[in-house]
Amino acid sequence: MPSLQKPARLLGVISAGAGLLLWAYLAYSQITNPFYGVDESVRTSIVMGLLALIGILATMFDRPLLMIVIFLFAFFPIGLYMLGVPSVYRLIGISDLLFLLAALVMLYYRHLTRR
Repeated sequence: MPSLQKPARLLGVISAGAGLLLWAYLAYSQITNPFYGVDESVRTSIVMGLLALIGILATMFDRPLLMIVIFLFAFFPIGLYMLGVPSVYRLIGISDLLFLLAALVMLYYRHLTRR
């Protein structure tokens, strides 16, 4: 049976990278077109972008447990909310879910296939 370890790592890097780009776009759009709570949304975007960047590093260094922790910090406060937003920002929640999928596949192949 072929291993899905490398495709899972690729999926993790792509999904975290997409999240990073989407958070950067959200911060940029809030700075250029101010609306309500610009400072808070820009700070939130920066923090979530840093989490996505750490997610890319955790994927590259094969740390699936850290990836799951990053998913929990990124998805439940904001990613779950973003799934209900009718705009391009819905992709933030989808990229978080794909990141979790990559982490679970990596964890499976790391711990459960050692026989």
